[in-house]
Amino acid sequence: IEPDLLEECDTSEENNGFAEFDLEAEIEGITGGNPNYEIEFFTTQAEAQDLSIENGLSSPYTNENPLSQSLFVRATDINN
Repeated sequence: IEPDLLEECDTSEENNGFAEFDLEAEIEGITGGNPNYEIEFFTTQAEAQDLSIENGLSSPYTNENPLSQSLFVRATDINN
């Protein structure tokens, strides 16, 4: 599943390309509402695949790269 793009207009005085994103609000769309999936967000694919990393990004999340950034999702079936 590829989640919808998150977009936010930078309305700050600095207009520097940074904004806060509510990642938790995207979980239902990623899981289709299935409560058996735990979702975590990461800044790299390697981090998302590294199961020794137990905690993903916190929400709200402020992008690290101005104007554009990709995040990666780890979906874990909590029953398996």
